[in-house]
Amino acid sequence: MKKLLMMICLFTSLSAFSQDTVKKAVKSVTIDEDMAKRPEPLYVIDGYKVNSRIVTELKPDHIESMSVLKGASATALYGSEGANGVIVIATKAGTKGTLALIKKDSLANNTFKGALYIIDGVKADKAMLKKLNPDEIESVSVLKDASATAIYGLEGANGVILITTKGGLKKQKLKN
Repeated sequence: MKKLLMMICLFTSLSAFSQDTVKKAVKSVTIDEDMAKRPEPLYVIDGYKVNSRIVTELKPDHIESMSVLKGASATALYGSEGANGVIVIATKAGTKGTLALIKKDSLANNTFKGALYIIDGVKADKAMLKKLNPDEIESVSVLKDASATAIYGLEGANGVILITTKGGLKKQKLKN
């Protein structure tokens, strides 16, 4: 009787603790050819235009906020580059390595732009800057960070150099 009772308890406990195996269903994902051919949106991280590879290398813990712009709002801010939409990412302050990734990518793709030059209130390109006579410069001011972007938007994200000439740009004699 003891043996029978022991066997019943043993089988009961084994059946109570046995586990059921569940088969996992495998799902297949197909990518539509039209989706693969679609142009990418413009990616902007902390004011720098980057490609999608940099976005995939960005650590999620470093992201403070992400905004998606599309349609008229994207083209109003970024022109024709924003026609396919814009993904704007702001990283947390003090995240190391993010800016290095961005600058490395931007330099490799020739998309990194230096400071914005303003001569007597007019945007200047490098050719105008080279023609500027140094003797005619009255003052030079530098704006950076929030003060530059507050006034000049994304164009001032890399800093703004304000040059004031003695006689103004119209009266200024440029070297030929």
